[in-house]
Amino acid sequence: MSAWKKSAARKQRRQHVHSRIDAAELPVSHVTRRQGRPYTLILKKTDTLFAREQEARARDQADLEWLAAEWNPGA
Repeated sequence: MSAWKKSAARKQRRQHVHSRIDAAELPVSHVTRRQGRPYTLILKKTDTLFAREQEARARDQADLEWLAAEWNPGA
């Protein structure tokens, strides 16, 4: 396989990874650093991820408080 075909195949695999991240709607930004070999995929968490986690923690805390009140009504 020629060097050009290998390069094209690697580029296709990188594009596939990027498209899978986009399709999954992951709360990350992504970029390929084309410096040196092999290239590096850089993922960065977005503020959306942190907001989701904060909302989940608040829901979990409210659920825990509700459970504690239901299981220990006199406490």
